[in-house]
Amino acid sequence: GDLVRQHWVAKSQWGWNPSLMITHLQGYHLLGGSLYLFDSDHWGEVVWAQHLSGNLDPRHRYYQYFGDKTVASAYIQEQYRLSDRAIIQASAQLRYQRYSFDQARMGAFKGYDYTADWLFFSPRLGMTYILSPDVSVFASAAVSSRTPTDAAIYDANDPSAFPSLEIRDISVASSGDTTYTFGDPTAHAEKVLDLELGAQMKRRNCVFGANLFWMEFYDEILPDGGVDANTGLRKSINADRSVHAGIELTASAKVPRSIQLSANTAFNYNRLKDFIVNLDGYDVSFADKTIPGFAHYLANIVVDATPGQWRFTYRLKMIGKQYLDYANTESLAIEPAMVSSISASRTFRNFAGAGDMTFSGRFDNLFQKLFESSGYGGNYAYDDGGSTIVGGWAEYYPAAERSFFTQVTLEFF
Repeated sequence: GDLVRQHWVAKSQWGWNPSLMITHLQGYHLLGGSLYLFDSDHWGEVVWAQHLSGNLDPRHRYYQYFGDKTVASAYIQEQYRLSDRAIIQASAQLRYQRYSFDQARMGAFKGYDYTADWLFFSPRLGMTYILSPDVSVFASAAVSSRTPTDAAIYDANDPSAFPSLEIRDISVASSGDTTYTFGDPTAHAEKVLDLELGAQMKRRNCVFGANLFWMEFYDEILPDGGVDANTGLRKSINADRSVHAGIELTASAKVPRSIQLSANTAFNYNRLKDFIVNLDGYDVSFADKTIPGFAHYLANIVVDATPGQWRFTYRLKMIGKQYLDYANTESLAIEPAMVSSISASRTFRNFAGAGDMTFSGRFDNLFQKLFESSGYGGNYAYDDGGSTIVGGWAEYYPAAERSFFTQVTLEFF
């Protein structure tokens, strides 16, 4: 029968972020850190059920679990001017994260509890060199990490789920109850090495910039074929090695009649390098496939005019092809799209003696472009006379059609 239920959560957070800056003739030292404590109480309630015999409490709880997190970090940063032309910046951060989970044994929920710890070291080194008053170049190298999502370790809303943790010990009581002693998560933390090289040039009323980047990922956290039916959260999986690289270009210029032109674009190379997935009992390699959900290119053009108290802005966004499955099935891909928006605003100074009042409005998707903004997909495999066939499926999020937004703001003196 039909069932109406609700998911609830109550959370608290405390934090402290001390920092100390010491300046010197060649730059500054920066010391700091942070300490955050989180606690949360999650529970589910059945508020109505069809064909139920007997009475049901209108707030009947059918699961409950508690999650506590501790995040502590310390960092040091140094900016040092080597000469009139060269500036170097170095930093290092040590970050510790601890997650404790305690599930109430209730109904079909088994009552698992576990603790997971992570310790990350994140260094960064960068340098800027000024070739001339109008031209500068920069380079940087950095290492960073992030933990897997809570749901990747254990989907606590699913009574049939089992924690993705190493099992260090199993004990069975005389009553038949099984107790597990868990170890580290089998879902790995993500690590990335980021290398960047860029330049900026100024010419009269124009500014141009370019940035090359290469990001080596190890155990990158990627979507895993859909969303959880209970929570709507994306499922995830680790890829052993992947690469995100590309070039970013920016330009802006001021022209007569108070008009500002600006544009930016990014051409991206997003590839899986070492990624084998078991699909329906078959090990399938997706090496050298494009990572789903990343557009091949992104570009924006903005024209901003400010005659008097008026402001008019036109924006053009261009989005490249996006694959939605790891096999890069062409028939499932989101095709490139181009969408426009326009906005206008008018400010009245000292309106009615109270302050500055601004009327603004914006039209999005000006030319009623019908396209998918994003989506997700997955793959399956089967045997076809001795060869493994890989197929795919996808679901899409359609973009909004033409829409408008208006606003009135009053800034008091």
